[in-house]
Amino acid sequence: MCFVDLEKAFDCVPWGALWGVLREYGVPGPLIRAVRSLYDRCQSLVRIAVSKSGSFPVMIRSSRWIGSQPSVKRPGWGSSMVPIPTLIYGHELRVVTERTRSRIQAAEMEGAETKACFPDMCELLEEFGAMKVKQETMETRLVETENQVLELKNKEASKVAFSAATTGRGDVGPYSTESTIVYNTVITNVGNAYNQQTGIFVAPVAGMYYFTFFYHAGGHVPTGLVLVKNNHYIISTTDHQTSYDGADNGGNAAFLQLQQGDQVSIRLYANCQVWGGNYRTTFSGVLLYPL
Repeated sequence: MCFVDLEKAFDCVPWGALWGVLREYGVPGPLIRAVRSLYDRCQSLVRIAVSKSGSFPVMIRSSRWIGSQPSVKRPGWGSSMVPIPTLIYGHELRVVTERTRSRIQAAEMEGAETKACFPDMCELLEEFGAMKVKQETMETRLVETENQVLELKNKEASKVAFSAATTGRGDVGPYSTESTIVYNTVITNVGNAYNQQTGIFVAPVAGMYYFTFFYHAGGHVPTGLVLVKNNHYIISTTDHQTSYDGADNGGNAAFLQLQQGDQVSIRLYANCQVWGGNYRTTFSGVLLYPL
């Protein structure tokens, strides 16, 4: 049997305020209702040996007792007093509830027919236990769902491949300064890591990548392309100007270990040019595996 201790706290405590304090301390609603039921139309009786008195209401006083425990008169038993059960603090309810639950479980295992608490309290405890199990099950399912979503996101992020080409009429270049070539026509762009407006590829995940670039150009002007990673030259391909060679073709390739956010592009050297039409000057890349 559980009571909230008013004796040790104050001479008089508003019960409505007490329920509010219990809620603020995180006591579940079913337990608060169980405690409130102890103060609502409580009945008791006295048993001596095999004799029992009639039921009588238990009146819990809010005034401080000095030197003795609170008690109530026993109707029909003269002027003798019956002590009220010992009271406990609200924050001890959890401990007492666990003890009561253990006693109930032990009694059920032994086949006992008598429960160790009020019927309303037992019902509320069972309801609270079922709610706790349901909550734990939902939390487990939520964690599993989050892991599945994260796994799917990682799989999607690991799919990266693109190919793009320069299209249009005429040459690209020559320019007086080094310039990034914008491959304006996208052939494929899985993962959308290549930007056809800037000509720059941005690694969506860390991993090992493979890049290739090819060009077609006329031989009457020099040609030079360089693959750049974060403004650092990696590999290049060039061809000198000749008067007898009508066309030039070239390219290069490299494996690159990139971190998320690294940028890769192709630059045209100053005073060089390539042919910009017919899908002959291209830039491609693919994620081999994430790291």
